[in-house]
Amino acid sequence: MRYLGNKGLLCHSIVEEIQKRVSGKDAKILDCFGGTGCVSSALLKTFKNVSNCDINYYAHILCYARLKVPQSTDVSELIKNLNALLPTCGLVTKYYSPDANRKYFTKENAMKIDAMRVEIEKWHTKGTISHDQYMLLLANLLEAVSRFSNIPGTYGAFNENWDTRALKPFTIEEHIELSENTGQNSYHGDTKDFLNNEKYDVLYMDPPYNNRNYATYYHVLEFIAKYDDAIEIKDNKTGTPMSVVGSSWCSKTKCIEEITYYIENTKANLVVLSYNNEGIIPCEYIENLFKKYGTYELVEIDHKRFTCNGKGDSKVIERLHILTKTSEWKNQIFHGDCVTGLGRYVPDSSVDLICTDLPYGLTECKWDTPINLDDLWREYLRVLKPHGNIVLFGQQPFSSRLVSSNYKMFKYSLVWKKSKPGGFAQAPYKVLCEHEDILVFSNAKTAKNAKHRMTYNPQGTIPCEKVMKGKTGATEHRKGRKTQDDYVQTVTNYPRSILEFRNEGKVIHPTQKPINLIEYLVKTFSNPGDVVLDSCMGSGTLAVACINTDRLFVGFEKDETIYRACLSRIKM
Repeated sequence: MRYLGNKGLLCHSIVEEIQKRVSGKDAKILDCFGGTGCVSSALLKTFKNVSNCDINYYAHILCYARLKVPQSTDVSELIKNLNALLPTCGLVTKYYSPDANRKYFTKENAMKIDAMRVEIEKWHTKGTISHDQYMLLLANLLEAVSRFSNIPGTYGAFNENWDTRALKPFTIEEHIELSENTGQNSYHGDTKDFLNNEKYDVLYMDPPYNNRNYATYYHVLEFIAKYDDAIEIKDNKTGTPMSVVGSSWCSKTKCIEEITYYIENTKANLVVLSYNNEGIIPCEYIENLFKKYGTYELVEIDHKRFTCNGKGDSKVIERLHILTKTSEWKNQIFHGDCVTGLGRYVPDSSVDLICTDLPYGLTECKWDTPINLDDLWREYLRVLKPHGNIVLFGQQPFSSRLVSSNYKMFKYSLVWKKSKPGGFAQAPYKVLCEHEDILVFSNAKTAKNAKHRMTYNPQGTIPCEKVMKGKTGATEHRKGRKTQDDYVQTVTNYPRSILEFRNEGKVIHPTQKPINLIEYLVKTFSNPGDVVLDSCMGSGTLAVACINTDRLFVGFEKDETIYRACLSRIKM
């Protein structure tokens, strides 16, 4: 089939590049813009677990036939019967023949297509044929239609004069070559809905490159595939239905959002994007996006340009943009939303301490947008070890909201007393604020003899030898208290709830906390070698504190400018 962006000549190279980076034949692969299904078919020769998807129904039929229909499926006699049918007027004749002043097919061939399409549907409705036979017959019909169409290359227009091949009597043959193996799933719809149906190892993407919309350029094939008379024509010249909607990939503004969504949301470790040098997304953008998530490689292949008449020797460069996602998440800072990122990168029960300065939602700054606490706690509790600690900064009224969002785990609060108060703009109307809350959460206990006691390493203690008087037993206010002998206190200067640390001097982020304060908290609530998470990494202070105190870190930062400054600060 002549098809925009057809990868028939490139399949071997694509499979070879994937094979270089995937060990074994059991890797799960999703071909998420299936098209004619030729790449899926090529992948099946090497890999067992291949799935595909396409939003257009005609493409889904072709993809399904090449991926899911067993090689043993026999339709030869059925095809003979179809070729023997008498022509009959139907929907194709009504909309896409000279009867409609459109010359996609001669009237005789349009009537023949109608007779076949109606008969295939009748067989399927009556249960005369299996679903696999039904899809295979439709796929062969669509392939045959492309060989008798009076078009310059796509169905965006028809030729005013009849092409020689369009004048030949229409017949259907077994055009679809079935694979020796069958794949996993063939989905019809937006790939976003199936992106994480299962954990794919490889995501192969071959989206539209430019403003040529496949739904418009192949609307006749879509019509034959669905064969539905309930259409409303929006273009009287071409017969394009009103239902045709432009793809976001064909928009210079929306395509950036599309590719970013796929890369941010796929859980596949390997992403291979086919996108030639004339695509509307700049190569530099793809490179920078991929580098945020792992190792980026570019493979360039000289390729003959698709032309409507199939003539000419003009070439383009087919580019395979390859992302190998970072599998090691420790000592990494990821760019993106923390709730999504935690689900993608951080395993269950793997973090010892969470220490984060969340956005309070008390200002109009873009970065001060509160995170959905239900979603955040769900991910926090998933990644936190059963008896790990959580230390969160806050300020009223956000502090109260934070405590009430998980009162069961709340242990106590500390106060950071700043050297510089804030809120000068409101000074004539309210007191200056010179403190922030530090809220401590844990499922562990604070009691000395608790079965699971939370990690607590009091800082700044001093050894001593001081004789202390014991308890005198019951008093007026403490009935039944046991007596206790005098004892020797060996440690003094235990920390108190008010922590005084000077504000940071030159800062990267407006709410950047002092490195000494963060190191103090990290050493208090975790041990050397522990993994510490900061879900809102900001300037990277937590990462620096972990490096300085022999801990491992993992973090997320949504703002790209701050993220890059953070990486530069810790020289990642």
